[in-house]
Amino acid sequence: MYRHLRARGYGQWPTLASLAQQQGISASTFRRQLEREGRSYQQIKDEVRRAMAFERLREGVLSIAEIAEQAGFQEPSAFHRAFKKWTGQSPGSYRAR
Repeated sequence: MYRHLRARGYGQWPTLASLAQQQGISASTFRRQLEREGRSYQQIKDEVRRAMAFERLREGVLSIAEIAEQAGFQEPSAFHRAFKKWTGQSPGSYRAR
C-alpha cells in the first residue's frame, strides 16, 4: 500500500479515512492495524515524503520548490526545514553531492 503512495505526488495527501476506504475497512480499524504494527498515519506520510524527496533530488529534473509541492508541503521553506531535520543538510546540499 505504501509503495503506491510514493509513486505519485500529492499536492494534498489522502486522509486516513480515504486510505481506509480504499482498503475496504473503517478508519478506526485501519488506525488499530497501524497501531499493532507500531506505526501511525503521520509516520507513514513522513516516510513516503522523505523517500519521494530523495528520489526526486537524485533525478535532478525538478526544482526544489516543485519537489516540495509534489511531496505535499504548503511552502518550500517547510520542506527545507523537514529535509534538514531528516538529513542534517539542505535539499540543495544533498542534490549537489
